Parts: sequence; C-alpha cells; structure tokens
Amino acid sequence: MIQFLPFGADIGDAFSQSYDIILVVVSYLIAALASYAGLLMSVSIANAESARGRWVWLTGGSAAMGIGIWAMHFTGMLALTLPVPIAYDVPLTVLSVVPAILASALALRVMSGRGSHHRRYLIGGTLVGAGIGTMHYIGMAAIRVDYCVHPYNPVLFALSIVVAVVLGIAAFYSQELRYHRRHFSGRKIHILFGAGLMGLAVAGMHYTAMAAVAFFPSPVNVPNSETVGTFWLSVGVTAVAVAIALMAIVATIVGRAFQATMHRARVNNERIIDAIESLTDGFSLFDDKGSLTMCNHVLPDMFPALANILKPGTRYEDLLAARANLRKEFPEGVDAQTFIAENLRNFKEGGHIGVPREERLEDGRWIYNREHSIKHGGLVSVLTDVTPIKELQKLYEKRASEDPLTGLVSRRFFDDRVDHAIFLAKRLKKSLSMLYIDLDRFKPINDDFGHDAGDAVLKEVAIRLRDAARDSDTVARLGGDEFAMLLESDSDKAGAGALAERVINALSQPIFVGGHGCQVGASVGVAVLPPQAADKEALMKAADAAMYEAKRAGGGQYRIRDHLFEEHKS
Repeated sequence: MIQFLPFGADIGDAFSQSYDIILVVVSYLIAALASYAGLLMSVSIANAESARGRWVWLTGGSAAMGIGIWAMHFTGMLALTLPVPIAYDVPLTVLSVVPAILASALALRVMSGRGSHHRRYLIGGTLVGAGIGTMHYIGMAAIRVDYCVHPYNPVLFALSIVVAVVLGIAAFYSQELRYHRRHFSGRKIHILFGAGLMGLAVAGMHYTAMAAVAFFPSPVNVPNSETVGTFWLSVGVTAVAVAIALMAIVATIVGRAFQATMHRARVNNERIIDAIESLTDGFSLFDDKGSLTMCNHVLPDMFPALANILKPGTRYEDLLAARANLRKEFPEGVDAQTFIAENLRNFKEGGHIGVPREERLEDGRWIYNREHSIKHGGLVSVLTDVTPIKELQKLYEKRASEDPLTGLVSRRFFDDRVDHAIFLAKRLKKSLSMLYIDLDRFKPINDDFGHDAGDAVLKEVAIRLRDAARDSDTVARLGGDEFAMLLESDSDKAGAGALAERVINALSQPIFVGGHGCQVGASVGVAVLPPQAADKEALMKAADAAMYEAKRAGGGQYRIRDHLFEEHKS
C-alpha cells in the first residue's frame, strides 16, 4: 500500500539517495528505444490491410513498448544508491509489467485510429502517462529494503503523474511535426523526435516519482523470502527489453517492406483486373491445369447461354465443348469433335499462338477469337463480337456491288462475275454469252423532261431487264444508258438470241414518267464464245461491236457475234 508523508513532515532521518549518471542515461535510452519501436509499429498498424494484420502489429508494438518502459524503470532503480541493500519482490515485479503493456496497447490503438487527431493525441498521451505511473508505483511497491519504509511526498507524487501525462501528450503531438532532411525522410525524423519525447515522459515521471519517495529506517520491515538482488534483476530485465525492442524495430522494418511489397502487388493486381474489366472484349484466363481462373464481365454478356459455367474452376475442355455447340460452322473439313480435340492438343502442347480466327454462331453473330498459350502453362483468350463490323462490311460490299440508282450489279462487280464465268466455262467446257444493251432514244428524255425523268426511266428499264432475265443471269448497269447481261447457263446462240428478243420487246413498250409517255427502245449486241476462246476482253469487244452493228442498222434490234466475229442479224 502506498504511504504518504504528512504535509511539512521532517525527512531529516531519511537515508541519503544518489544516482549513477551513466545508468540514468542508459535508462532514458532504453525508454526512447522502446518508444521508437512502438511508434514505428503504430504506423504499421495504421497501414495494415486486414484486421488480423492490425492485431499482430498492435500486439508486437505493445509488448516492445511496454517491456521497454518497464525495463527503463528497473535500470533507473539500478542507478539508485542507498546505504542499505535493495531487493525486489518477484510477483509484484512481474505484475508491474502488465499496466505498461496495456497502456502501450491502448495508446497505440488510439494513435493508429481515425477521427480527430487532437482527441486521439490527448487520449493516447493520458493513457501512456497513467500506465507509466501505475507501472512505476507497482514496481516501487516491490522494493524490499532491509528494515526500511518509503512513504511519498504527495505533491511530488501528483507531479510525477502530471509529468508523465503532459510529456506523453507532447510525444503524440510531435507526430504533427515534419522535418525534411537530406538523408532522412520527414516521417523518420518526427518518429525519432516523438520517441525522444516519449522516453523523456517515462524518465521524467520515474525520476520525479523517485524524488517523491523517502527511505526511513524501520525495525519492523524485514526482507521477503521471495526477493532477488538488484544487479542481476536489472541486468536481465534490461538485456531482455533491449533485445525485444531491437527485434521489434527489425521486425517492423522487414514487415513494412513486406507490407509495401504486398501493397504494390495488390495495387498492381487491382489495376490489371480493372484494366481487364474495362475491356470491351471478352477475356478469360486458364491456368496450367486447364481451370478457368478469371474472366471479365463482358464474356457472360457475350455468351448468355454459358453464364452458368463461366466461373473460376471451370475446365477449358468443358467450356470449349459448350462453345462448340453455339457455333454454326467449323473450319472446312473439320467437325466439332475434331475441332475440340485439336484445341485441347494445342492447350497441352502450348500450340495456341494468338492467330485470330473468326467464329460464326448459330444466332448469326460473328466472334473474333484470339487464343495465346502462356509461357509457363495456361491460356489467355480474347474474344471480340465483330457482328456490327461484319454487317457494315456486308453493307459496303452490297453498295460496292450495286449501281446506286437502279440497284443492278455495278460495273466493278460485273467484271468479277465475268472472270468467274469464264473460269467455269473453261472448266465445264461450255460456251459463254453476254448481251450489251444501249438505249436508243434516251437523250431526248433528259433534254425535254430533265434528269429526274431520265433517272426514273433508267429505274424502270432496270426493272424490265430483271424481269426479262433468268435467275441465273447477271444484269448490270455499265454506266449512263448502257446495260449488260451475262448468261451462265443455256448460253448458246439460240438462248442468247431469245433473251435479246425479250429485252427488245420489253423496252419497246412506253414508259410513263410524270404523265408523259416515253418511248425508248434498245440496240442489243450479243457475244457468244466457245470455252476455248473464252476471254473477258474478247467477250466485251465482240458484244460491243455487235451492239454498234445493231445501232447502225437503225436500233430496236440485236446482232450476234461469235468468236470468229461472224455477224448474225435479227
């Protein structure tokens, strides 16, 4: 139990006290070292990314800081010299470390928390001061001095607590300081400064409390049997405390480096995931065992039918088979089973080289697929829905193949059709025929009624030509009022002549535009070439020459020329 001196009491009979200045300095350095370890760990507590990590850092920091403060107390006691031997009660000595550790834990918890920093600093400093005071006076109660009592001066007793609290609060407020040096970061400097103030709080409280005590001789008080000498107790406690503090500092440095590495790895991983999720393409990643490890949100949207299996752990083989069921067709000469087996072999052998391939699905969509084997096993797949591109491409091809006014085949596409027809004619050994059609009285329509009327006439001509032609024939507008027909079946002279007659009859009928009846008519040149003489230039030349023969003969008729340019009139 703590005893106090009456106010104004005479302490002339008390034993004289002295201190070893070297041990006083050592005790302060121990307190500062322990405080430095604790404050370092407070930063790690605040930066921990999990509750478990925070508790680990809090436990280590509390133990290092509390034991260090406790060790400072006994080193300071070792510095005390009395004319009588000093010993310590072991249970009380061990018990005195508890408030130091608890106070350190509460202080570090408050220090690393969130909210108003003023509130945190005041609470943290007060807890540290109270813990130091409790630890000190429990430790003082463990003192066993032969035939001696040690009451306290109440004023100095209270002052020791005030010193501990005020300097503890000052130590926490030192965290607001920022000193920028060339070789040290501002954070290290202010932690060093805070540790110095915290050590000063511990030492200041200790030596103020020691000044408050007076040792008086007493014939009643005798040494307890469970005591240990001051020298070995202080040396042992100090050595353990310093070792713990140093290990805590090293552990903090290593742990924070590990924390920083893990943080960078987590941030980089999150960046990669965010980048993958931001893709407009479907993305999937398989490990070396063939299990799906991740896919972005686009993939289930792209394949709604596969949404239930597009989850981590799905086998590549199962996903491949499910996707095969969605395909409308496979590469030429390959069935579904062969396609799956080939892809599985490439997966096992690392044969996917990222070459893009197009997949047409049953629902009409087109998927552009790129699969690339990973160096250490596994596969990454990127899929793009190119259906809009395909539709746009089809539209452009249609526009390129059609005459914009009449909707007939364009000159460019007609040339391609002629090349293809010549190839088939030679292969099948069949003759090839073409009609070259030129309107007879088209210019007066433009002159008399305007170009809009002329365009209307051309559209009607196109309709009549399509009606006259067979499904296997290709009808094209070559430009202006010139048209052509390519016959790829029944293309002998008789068939070509019959088609020419239908064309002349169809175009000889009046065309009504804007209430006006327009009479046009047509001159038709027919070219018929046998397979051995099939040539685009010869075909066009023969048809053109035959058309001019019909034009010179007065129009409204046709002429046929074969490969010998023999003229056949009609």
